[in-house]
Parts: sequence; structure tokens; C-alpha cells
Amino acid sequence: MAVVSSGQAMSTAGTVRVGAHLPALDGIRGLAILLVACHNMQMLDGLDLHGAGFWLRHTLNYGWIGVTLFFVLSGHLITGILLDTVPRADSMLGAFKRFFIRRALRIFPLYFGLLLVAFWLLPALHIQPANYAQESPQQIWYWLFLSNWAEPLGLVGGALPHLWSLGVEEQFYLILPWFVMAWPRPKLVFWGGLGLALVCIASRCGFWSMVHEPETVYHWTVFRMDALALGACTAALQRDNTLRQWFVLHHRQLGWCVLGVLLVGTLWTRGYPRSSMLGQTVGYTILAVVFAYWVHAASLCQQEAMSSRHSSTPWWMSLLQWPPLRRAGLYSYGFYIIHKPLHDAFSAPIYQWLSRHMGAPIAASLVHLSLMTASIFLLAALSHRFFELPFLRMKDRWAA
Repeated sequence: MAVVSSGQAMSTAGTVRVGAHLPALDGIRGLAILLVACHNMQMLDGLDLHGAGFWLRHTLNYGWIGVTLFFVLSGHLITGILLDTVPRADSMLGAFKRFFIRRALRIFPLYFGLLLVAFWLLPALHIQPANYAQESPQQIWYWLFLSNWAEPLGLVGGALPHLWSLGVEEQFYLILPWFVMAWPRPKLVFWGGLGLALVCIASRCGFWSMVHEPETVYHWTVFRMDALALGACTAALQRDNTLRQWFVLHHRQLGWCVLGVLLVGTLWTRGYPRSSMLGQTVGYTILAVVFAYWVHAASLCQQEAMSSRHSSTPWWMSLLQWPPLRRAGLYSYGFYIIHKPLHDAFSAPIYQWLSRHMGAPIAASLVHLSLMTASIFLLAALSHRFFELPFLRMKDRWAA
């Protein structure tokens, strides 16, 4: 696990502003989007595979954990923003207004732009795919960020199934500012986040004891907010001197404990399957704990590197700061929004063409995944430069 130098890390609080932009977190975001892309765009499901092909499909399908990593990182960053701004604001109303305007300028333009294209522009051009046309009467669930509740009920899901995670995040962030306002001290937010994570895992266990509906557990906010809450805990941990000092002094023991829990959980849940009872009850929380520890350790190591010219950089931190990975993190939102529609539209013909010319399904799948990832990366870069940035530049003016 990650290692943080006790003496040097403690000195960072005075030399590096907590909440400053940390390049390593861009790398974590980039890794998360690549995991999600591997899960959603692999073309090996349904094939009778053995040996290397079986294990490749199995490995690619583990990319679903990238969403959990996104939740933890998002909880860490957004809670940090709230803890840095709400207690110091002239008025709570003004702080909330700035927070929600900034969130809207980040999330709404591309999200609603996709919905406009899918449900309004494509029909006007008479080229709307059948799955979009079928869900057009129920599109209100997407517009209200409620598709995560509607999808397990069979109301939506065939057209834009990946938007469920944005619904979970936006619903959580309708609650989080009021939580921070009621308990603005980092230590209270930390313990409150832990309590919320415990309530979440208890709710999953209770639901599983009554109803066996894995897709409901996977999508509904009440069952997935432990990852966001644990991310919030890491933000609070960095902003409370007592908790931060305790973590730095015990980071080695904590790292080994987290690694041990991860390995025991692997055996107990049989590899963290996405839809099994153990995978969905304890497995989700174990993965969230591991990711929360990693995000927090990466933040402390980055602050140490920024404050000391003589600090050595661990290999895993160098990997997280690899420019292509950081660039993937920068474009991750656009990548996430557009990757599934483009995959649904183009992956099948591309993969079929590659299969005919390459023969081996493994090689065709890897080439297809590489081509699609590179193409969507380029489109996400264009989206960021020419569509998202103009809205992001409005933050300082509209949320002043």
C-alpha cells in the first residue's frame, strides 16, 4: 500500500494549501475512466472462450469498479470544496448558491446536450436508433437525474444506461451541503461520513435479506452512497489536524490493515463479483475503503512532494502523474458521457470487421478496444476544449 513519510507529510499542512489542485488525483480519475471503458466497451461477452480469452474477458469486466473509484474521488473533492468554503462564507445561502452554480456549469451542459441530441435532434433528422425511440416517452427520468431509480424498475436503461451514476452523485450532492452546514467541523464530517457508510452497508444487507434484486442494489443511491461518504471522510481527515496527524503516524499499520482486508474480502466474496450477495453487501464497502485509503495517501504524498524539494516520489505516484493518464483524467467527464452512445453505434460493425480480417477474437477485441478508446479520447478532448471550457470559464463570474 501507499507509504507516507511521517515527518515530512506533517509539514505539508503549513506549506501546501489543503484543497490545492493535485496532479496525482487527475491520474486516479484517468485510471477510473479507463477501467469503465474496458468494462463497457469490451466485445467478448457471449463468446465461448477458454484459457487466455476467458481470463481477458474476466479482467476487462472488473472495470465496473471504476465507478466506485469515481464515487470515492468525487466525494473527496466535493466535500473538500464545501469544507473550504461553507464555514468561511458570509452567508450560507451565498455559499450554496456558488456551490450549485459551479456544479451546474460543470455537469449540465454536456449532460443535457447528450439528451437533446438523443431525444430531439436525432428524431428531427430521422436517424434516431430504435432503443432511443423506445425510451423517448420515458425520457423525463434522464432529465431529472433519476434514471438510477427508474432503470431497475424497467422504465429506462436500454438507451443511456451509463447515466445512472451521475444520478447517484447529483442526488448525494443535494444532501451533502446541508450536512456540512449543520456540522461544519471536519471531525464531525468525518464521523458523520463513517456513520453514513455504515447505514449504507446495513441497508444493503437488509434489502438482500428481503429481496434478491442485484440491479436495484447496484443503482439506487441509498445503496451506493458509502463510496461517496468515505470519500468525504478523506477530505475531512485532511482538514482536521488531530485526525491528519493520527493518520500520518499510523499510515503503515493502516496500509497493511487495508491490504489485509482487501485480500480477505477477495477470498470471502470470491473475487468481488458485481451482483452476488457478498459482493454487493460487504464487497462494495471494502472496495470503497481501499480506494478511500489510496486517494487520501496519494493526496498526502502529493502535498509532501510539493512542499519538499528533497522528497522522493514513489513509483506509483510517478505512474499517477504520467501525462497521458492525467490527460485522460482531464477529459474523463466528456469521455464518460459520450463513450456508451458511440460504443453502441459503432463497436459492433468495427469488431465484426476486425474479426473477419484477424480471425482471433482476443486480438480483434484488443484492437477494437484500443481504437474505440483512442477515438473517444480525441472526441472528449475536442468536447473539453470547445464545449465544456466556455461554460467552466463562467464559474468565476456567475458564482462570484
